[in-house]
Amino acid sequence: TPGDTLVDLRVGDHLVLRDSTGSVSVASWDRDELRVEVGDKGGGSVDIRRSGATLDLRLFEGREREARIRLTAPAWLDLTISGRAVEVEIRAMDGEVSLRNLEGDVVLLDLGGNVDAYSAQGSIEAQGLTGAGRLRTGDDEIFVTQSTASLELQTVDGDITLSQMTSRRIQARTTDGEIEFSGQIQTGGDYGFFSHQGDISLRFPPDLNLDATVMVYGGEFVSDFPIRANGLRAGEELMFSLGSGGARLVVETFDGDVHFLEGGTARERVNATEHRQIKRTHEHRLFGGKDDS
Repeated sequence: TPGDTLVDLRVGDHLVLRDSTGSVSVASWDRDELRVEVGDKGGGSVDIRRSGATLDLRLFEGREREARIRLTAPAWLDLTISGRAVEVEIRAMDGEVSLRNLEGDVVLLDLGGNVDAYSAQGSIEAQGLTGAGRLRTGDDEIFVTQSTASLELQTVDGDITLSQMTSRRIQARTTDGEIEFSGQIQTGGDYGFFSHQGDISLRFPPDLNLDATVMVYGGEFVSDFPIRANGLRAGEELMFSLGSGGARLVVETFDGDVHFLEGGTARERVNATEHRQIKRTHEHRLFGGKDDS
């Protein structure tokens, strides 16, 4: 199959891209067709085989070379992508996404389906997630913004940053990194933030309603909110309620501090925007400066 081709799809199809190296970008359009564009120094081509509802896509020639793979597909298509050293961007898809990557950054934008993404050595950045998300990385940052998705986040040596969130459930864990959160706490929501050697900073709106459990072993707990509870001692749980309660929050760190912060400043919002713009500029270069939409 040539490196620029169209494949007819049926609702319920599942695309599997295996052992990719280089870069992969996926974007949606309003046609029930898959467009595959492959570019590398040798021209590039792909092998696409159908088995029932599964389409298996592999590089057919020169698969040891780094290739740029651009996929355009209907939003409903389910995706499974695996790679050895590959940069991935997936944009405006509603199907389920499963991603496994040994090395390379991952960018997830405006995804409506469930997402399970892992990069052993690469960052994961997500914006506009609305389905359930499980995002994991070994040695880099996880950054999520403007999302309503229920999230499970895990990294070993990286920081976790969540900005402008309205999720009902978040579980975030890091071993040697810091955690930062800003956003709404939903009534009946369930939130957990855990770090072994990092600080945890949580920024909430003034009208905060939650039932909290905080455990700090080697650091301090500082709150902008008035708390009625017994003094916090190392290794002991501090349990308290703010407002009318109704949401569950658990925070735990061994060698870091915990901060409950009230409100958000214009400067902080600008910083989040700058982070976003810097990252998008990087991705623009990565995928050749073209618009995937």
